[in-house]
Amino acid sequence: MNLKKKILTSIFILLLYSCADYNTGKSTPKKIKQYYSSSGFALIYDENFYREKVVNKKINNEEIIVMHNMLKKNTPVKIINPENSKIIDTKIFKKANYPNIFNAVISRKVAYILELDDDNPYIEIMETKKNK
Repeated sequence: MNLKKKILTSIFILLLYSCADYNTGKSTPKKIKQYYSSSGFALIYDENFYREKVVNKKINNEEIIVMHNMLKKNTPVKIINPENSKIIDTKIFKKANYPNIFNAVISRKVAYILELDDDNPYIEIMETKKNK
């Protein structure tokens, strides 16, 4: 009887451990980064917006500058005017606070390059992949 118990116990333990998944941690799946993409209206910067505290940072309208409230500084982005398919590749200059109805704050030069309508500056903004 004692031998039968030992055999049954060893078979039970063998069956129990043979079905277990031993993860060593070397084959963990990589996280796929979700890149930011959005479309909406842009706020074309003006000095009055800073004075009236609509925007909390100042920028130079003669340079290609884009500010965003969620993306970090130096994040590469692609800004597209869907009306005429003009594209500009740039990076986020500063992280700023502005009203949530706007997608981004852009300088007057960016609006000129994209040929945006001053009354309805509709853009698409996409985060681009960095080369490593």
